[in-house]
Amino acid sequence: VPSMLGTAPAPHPGVYNGGMVLTAVCGILGAIGVGVQLPKIGAGRVLGIATAATIALSSLGLAEAGLFPLPSPYHEAFGLSLFGALTPLLGGFALMRARDDRRAVAALFVAFLGIVVIFAILNGVGGLATDANAGVWVRILALPAFASVGFIGWRARLRT
Repeated sequence: VPSMLGTAPAPHPGVYNGGMVLTAVCGILGAIGVGVQLPKIGAGRVLGIATAATIALSSLGLAEAGLFPLPSPYHEAFGLSLFGALTPLLGGFALMRARDDRRAVAALFVAFLGIVVIFAILNGVGGLATDANAGVWVRILALPAFASVGFIGWRARLRT
């Protein structure tokens, strides 16, 4: 079910789309920080860079969606936003390798499961998502997705 947030019929689509682009810029900057910090705390270079790459790619997907709102065929032309679903999973493994607090690792794995469930709902499982409430589900999806990025950055910064 596509969300109509940011489309021409929505109220103030420029505000929403501009916010997506600004969020994308912040996400890319955050990805750089995570990519630098995770290896420093013992997460390993591969897991650190892979986690940062999921943040950067999903941020590029946000920018793409904000620059090309629906019904543009470029809105999700590359499916980059989907990489964000892997951020808490890879971040959890990175923090586990860095021997971080098990509760922090568990929180990221729970966030990953939440993202999977919400993706399933948005794709029709259970009939919960409709055209009328798709925007609400997209906002609910943003909670574990964005919180995971901040949480990973906080844990990496806390440990340095």
